[in-house]
Amino acid sequence: MVTAAYDVIERLSDFLIEPQESHEVEMKRWLNLSDSEHKANLAKAILAIANHGGGIIIIGFEEKESVYVPSEPRPLDLNLYNQDYINGIIAHYAEPEFHCEVRIVKHPTSGVLYPVIRIPGGSVPIRTKRGGPENGKTISNNTYYIRRPGPASEPPKSAQEWDSFLG
Repeated sequence: MVTAAYDVIERLSDFLIEPQESHEVEMKRWLNLSDSEHKANLAKAILAIANHGGGIIIIGFEEKESVYVPSEPRPLDLNLYNQDYINGIIAHYAEPEFHCEVRIVKHPTSGVLYPVIRIPGGSVPIRTKRGGPENGKTISNNTYYIRRPGPASEPPKSAQEWDSFLG
């Protein structure tokens, strides 16, 4: 069992070597998880990845000149980046609720720690059960989010996207 946990962390640390986004991988700047808008932003990304079939979100990187680099300022501690807190955010926004795994992963060369959220693929479409702050500016009530080219986390916008999503 210890070997399996080590293998998971080792595989996740590989994503930190040359971070990049895809439909299955989302990079996020450091988020202030005590801020409602930041929680809504994270929830939207998690729901979109779950509806896409699963993947990961890596916290602590931003894109500069087409390359992902560590974002600043880095929080003094990573206490809110824990599994219970992240799953609480999901429970607040997702219908049906689901469970994510959160790991704090050490960068293989710098040794710096980064939160990595593993998101399962949904067996049924997952929608929001409430909107976010500021009248749903970031995340809207009763909305399905998917991963779109870019990649971006947005609602389906065409019949083809809906067919693919529900397919």
